[in-house]
Amino acid sequence: MVKKIVSILLVLLCAGCVNVNISEYKSRQGSNGSFLKITRNIEDPLLGSTTLVWAMKDTEQCGGVVDVEKSSRFMVIDDINPLVADFREEGVFVDTDSPLILRLHTVAGKSYECAIVVQFTPGKGKDYEIRLLGKVNASPHRCRAELWSTVKGAGVYKKEEFDFYNDC
Repeated sequence: MVKKIVSILLVLLCAGCVNVNISEYKSRQGSNGSFLKITRNIEDPLLGSTTLVWAMKDTEQCGGVVDVEKSSRFMVIDDINPLVADFREEGVFVDTDSPLILRLHTVAGKSYECAIVVQFTPGKGKDYEIRLLGKVNASPHRCRAELWSTVKGAGVYKKEEFDFYNDC
């Protein structure tokens, strides 16, 4: 019995030692690129929800676990949960004139989730906002994303269309 307990503890200890190398999105243009922020107006359960945003290399991966070899961590936006740290929730500089593919995956507890894959090409002299809207705790979910842009410094946003949009 003691051997079993020690074996289980060793397995759990070693499982915590696994190192997964997850890359983070970096703009080649830095602050000379477009600035992208993501805002959420999502109705979620009492304990809130978390949106994980990944920069993808293709639009094929919609559902399931993110392939960290083909993607990079872009942003994490959380509502309420003290165990989840926000990451770049204020926004990210992105490259202009180069397609950007994002997977926006919102989860709430074990039962509710919605994932959307979008693609657009940021233009020079513009900043962007992706607005996540809907109800994650509906069955089926009712989440959507909208793309808005503004000329740098103008502060007046206009709605645009994504080049690709897939509601997973």
